[in-house]
Amino acid sequence: MEYKVKKGCGIGCFGLITLIVIVLIIAASIDTNNKGDKKGAAKKSLDTSLPIEERIENAVLSVLGEKNNMSKSRAVNVTSNDNNVTISFIADESSNNSSSLESDIIDVLESIKGIENLNTVSINAQAMFIDKYGNTSADNALTVSIDITKKSLKTSYFK
Repeated sequence: MEYKVKKGCGIGCFGLITLIVIVLIIAASIDTNNKGDKKGAAKKSLDTSLPIEERIENAVLSVLGEKNNMSKSRAVNVTSNDNNVTISFIADESSNNSSSLESDIIDVLESIKGIENLNTVSINAQAMFIDKYGNTSADNALTVSIDITKKSLKTSYFK
């Protein structure tokens, strides 16, 4: 019985390894760019000369990044009325479970804890939903309201 040795694996294997290395380099450069955006936003959140809405928006962007995991804008919206603040943002596309959304909200709360004179903070983590007609819209997936003065927490899940 005679065995034949196949040749040509060297070029195919080399091509596959090269492709994998290129993908890893691209992924690392995308992650590095996002980290740079976060550092710049973190510095702006400490600038007390900026309005409170802008400081909070920068604090949120410093922990979540400018874009979600599908390269779509976070669309951070901050409104304030006296010392009551509402923060809305687009969550990651893979955040289909409440623990991931809760983790994002905890990160947001940690990022704004140094901002003074806040009484009530409401955070709306939004996700993309598709209705029965196939239309896509961003709606609240999880809402958390905290009265900082009373240290109370109210959580609402939308599904």
